[in-house]
Amino acid sequence: IPPALMLVAPDRFDLAEVLLRERLLALDPDSDQDQEDEDEDDGNGACATGEACIDDDGGEDDDEAYDEDQDSFWRAYVQSLPTWEEPQRLPQGNLFMDVAMGGDEVHPAPSLDPLVAQAVDFAPAWVAELGLQREWLISLALVTSRMHVVWQVDPFGDWVARSALVPLADLLNGASGAAINARCETRRSDGAFVCRTTAFVPAQAELLVGYGSPDASEEDLRDTYGFVP
Repeated sequence: IPPALMLVAPDRFDLAEVLLRERLLALDPDSDQDQEDEDEDDGNGACATGEACIDDDGGEDDDEAYDEDQDSFWRAYVQSLPTWEEPQRLPQGNLFMDVAMGGDEVHPAPSLDPLVAQAVDFAPAWVAELGLQREWLISLALVTSRMHVVWQVDPFGDWVARSALVPLADLLNGASGAAINARCETRRSDGAFVCRTTAFVPAQAELLVGYGSPDASEEDLRDTYGFVP
């Protein structure tokens, strides 16, 4: 998958914001300008291409890279993702999803899991202003259950890790140990995201990738994916 067809951000919270904005725009394209105004107010920029990312220091976004073809591509991709009206397609057992669909109040409180409370605290200002806390948590659930780590060259020429939604690759399920039969990584020559099988895979068998480092603790996995595999 080439960089231009990946939804990339510095971390999962920024990626969830990009995804939520795209989901809203898919429903109401006229809200694009409203969201840009909100970003200017709270100082948070967001990008939806492999070339442009949110700058941790509030730097410029390469919005020009987000052309009409990419706009159409991402609208179609975002519209293909499940919504709260399709619970059977949403991530199961995910902490963010459990709270979003549980009917409880969504706000920082002692009753909330610390990871969920942190997510609510990290929500952009416009999410709270528009009353979209549940949608924010659903976006986080989709991101944590589908994201991959990709590597990109920053303005200083260094390779840095980013969180990304990669079409097709985001459908791969995770596994551990001998069950893993595929591996995905960034190809340094052109920045493309490449997935390859690591063992013989019979026809119609499922491709399974690993959950990050094999030495990751349960706490690490829970913080990254919203659940313990």
